Amino acid sequence: SGGQLCWGNASLISFLIQRVKVFLRQPTVGANDGAKIISISNNDAFRPTWCTRASDATIIAEEGSPMGPLLRAVNAVADAIAGEFPDVAISTLAYQHTMKPPRVTVPRPNVIVRLCVGYNSSYLQTDSSNSVFSSDLLTWSRISQRIYIWDYTADFSDFGYMTPYPSWSSLGPNI
Repeated sequence: SGGQLCWGNASLISFLIQRVKVFLRQPTVGANDGAKIISISNNDAFRPTWCTRASDATIIAEEGSPMGPLLRAVNAVADAIAGEFPDVAISTLAYQHTMKPPRVTVPRPNVIVRLCVGYNSSYLQTDSSNSVFSSDLLTWSRISQRIYIWDYTADFSDFGYMTPYPSWSSLGPNI
């Protein structure tokens, strides 16, 4: 499925829980070394892709978003570590096909939803060209206790990744 994991797969969720616990229990890394955020997210892709297996398709239909299976998996990991690691949060990206919030599932208190900017940041978020992102942000703010923003301040055009991006007039107001 274009390199995306099937988040509705129970064996994947069990594997993630086991690996996160192993990581956090290591004396030289993890929670013992100050780790407070573990990231579990979909892969970057240039076209909207997600797992189409029955387990994920059923959840996506119920949730109205490919974020449904991912958030359920992230919540399961967050629940599994909360007792032993109360100060550790699980972060996940709301990015590309997972930007739209699910209808049913809400993030656990120890889950961070990191919205990756899906708007034209050279304009204000309130600009009509950014209405989809603004709507998603508003919905996420109603269901999530912890929202972080991943803002791109790079020029992804043919001019070059390191050239200045024309967002100085909108960056402050958007924050």
